[in-house]
Amino acid sequence: MADRLRDLIDLVAGSLDDPEGDGATLARAAGFSRDHLDRLLSAATGETPVALRRRLLLERAAWRLRDGASASEAGTEAGYGSLAAFSRAFTRAHGVAPSTFAASGRPVELDAPNGVHVLGPAGLTVPGPRRGGAAPRPSAGPGAPGPPTGSSSRAVPAPSAVLRRPAPAPRDLTERMVLHHLARVGELLDAAAPLSREDLARPLRPGFVACGFEGEEASAGLMAERLVFTLEVWVAAILGEPAPEPGPSPSPADATAAAAIAGRAASGPGALLADRSVPDHAELRARFDRAGRAFSAIARRVRDEDAWDDGFVDALCEPPQAFTLGGVLSHVLTYGAVRREMLASVLRELGAEVPSSGDPIEWEAGR
Repeated sequence: MADRLRDLIDLVAGSLDDPEGDGATLARAAGFSRDHLDRLLSAATGETPVALRRRLLLERAAWRLRDGASASEAGTEAGYGSLAAFSRAFTRAHGVAPSTFAASGRPVELDAPNGVHVLGPAGLTVPGPRRGGAAPRPSAGPGAPGPPTGSSSRAVPAPSAVLRRPAPAPRDLTERMVLHHLARVGELLDAAAPLSREDLARPLRPGFVACGFEGEEASAGLMAERLVFTLEVWVAAILGEPAPEPGPSPSPADATAAAAIAGRAASGPGALLADRSVPDHAELRARFDRAGRAFSAIARRVRDEDAWDDGFVDALCEPPQAFTLGGVLSHVLTYGAVRREMLASVLRELGAEVPSSGDPIEWEAGR
């Protein structure tokens, strides 16, 4: 469901430079009556559209003053017809006169019940849902004035949790990166499915090495296999399970590539990759789904237990080596990003339809 509240906040933000941007104008642009828009935005944010717009203008004026603008310039940009009117409004809101604000050390943000604030000259911060459903605290900072007399200080839900059903579960950076990596690899494996084994084994990137100890991977098939096997071998190492079994007998093209890789690969998990071939899509996808679920569960456990610095000895290496869990997760995601985007490039060259750019921003926006 579209986030209607974000649309309304965008509408208010887009009106900041419109001298005619009063409540009636905002209501017409939103397609609501003035009363309905006031009720809707007040219930969601604790501020009417006009109050929200006025506060954001005064926050932006504070940012401009700190950036070197004069009081006259900041007041004009905030829509005030005279310097005296701007000075009165600014002083009432920020607690100091415009002429002394830049040196005062006071925050640009004004006290607000919703966490919506000016960010630089043209942006806004709009908080997302917090774990446990708590609303964000006002970010005005120490020393900022409290809400004006008569304003509401009641707690309101986080803006992105209002007018949105169902609200998405909040995710931290670890979960975002892991989920995006797995989603991207999955769509690339599916994009490769219609290609022939000959195309997948074609060495289109001779000399390409995503990770030094894993050796060259010149073909789309080998890149896809590596993306899956990397997950499998690290999951096995972390959980103390036996090393993954080699795949089926390689085709002649695969065997040539494997022989070249075997001459370069060093010790460690990557050395096991040299003997693996390119299985069919169904097998590779099934392996990926299993390994992806296990890897995601490991990442959640490490995050929840704050176990980033916990170490383990990887007996799959020769000789065995010690790693931290945080280092392994970072390794998989770092080299996985290099490998998967090279795979995307090769797949497009082979005529496959790759459905997205792989950009995490676009992926999250589409969820």
